[in-house]
Amino acid sequence: MKAKQNMIGGTLVEITGKITNKGPQTLQTVEINCVFYDPYGQAVLRERVPIIRFRGGPGLQPGERGASGCLRFHSRRLEQALPQLVIAGIEFKK
Repeated sequence: MKAKQNMIGGTLVEITGKITNKGPQTLQTVEINCVFYDPYGQAVLRERVPIIRFRGGPGLQPGERGASGCLRFHSRRLEQALPQLVIAGIEFKK
């Protein structure tokens, strides 16, 4: 996770990572709930975002590791602590 200034003077928080499919089925979509907290433990942002999404593509095969891309959030209050990341939904390739 890193924070940087965007072109208009705001803060852009970016989270990058990798995901590994350790199951027996091909993954089509994986979504997570991202919850950011302030220093007092109060949630300041909750957002459900896809970390992988293959539309018409091969999907993430069993045993395969892939980049989750980069999640971007615009706020001045988010760079204070790592967010809670929880799997919200998984869709398998049919």
